Amino acid sequence: FNTPVTHLKPILLAKPDQLLSKEQVRTRLGLPMDALAAYIQLGAGKINDIEGQLEMAIRLLNQYDNVHIVVGESIIGDRLELAGERVRVIRDYPNSLSFNGFDFAIMAGGYNSYHEAIAFSLPTLFIPNLNTGMDDQLARVSAGEAVGACLVLNDSTEEVFSEKIRKLLDADYREKMRIACISNHSQNGAVGASKMMIDFL
Repeated sequence: FNTPVTHLKPILLAKPDQLLSKEQVRTRLGLPMDALAAYIQLGAGKINDIEGQLEMAIRLLNQYDNVHIVVGESIIGDRLELAGERVRVIRDYPNSLSFNGFDFAIMAGGYNSYHEAIAFSLPTLFIPNLNTGMDDQLARVSAGEAVGACLVLNDSTEEVFSEKIRKLLDADYREKMRIACISNHSQNGAVGASKMMIDFL
């Protein structure tokens, strides 16, 4: 038989007006207001080994004295052993509530991370996990890169990684990414999903 299929806009866990302000986020995390703040979330480490990518990202960002780093620790993953004067670790959910506090992000290309970064206009370098079976993260984030709303790291060599980070550190480049994100905002798919379920019942 034919199973009915309904296409929905991306479903988001938070609304834009629920996000904390930059001041609230940075006060909570002890981040200077005048520094660049980078958010890193590379997944739970259950499917692929994220430690090498995370270590490289922190090491490369640490070369810039005005960059402070916040690492999102997965609530279903192991505790991270990180240290550094300009490194903070948060274990919260959804971390997107803090996106206003960051200048840019480096994240895996999962459904929530990608759509939240676009919806909340956070310039992001995505590192797609290519070992996730049916979740085609590369296709997802490549669609965003094609419209200028994000960057994608396919080659995780240090040289390429460094070049992508240099783009994120450029204020003009980040602003172009924000504008592209805004151009690709859409209604929260949760509204359509709720209506569909009500109609079904």
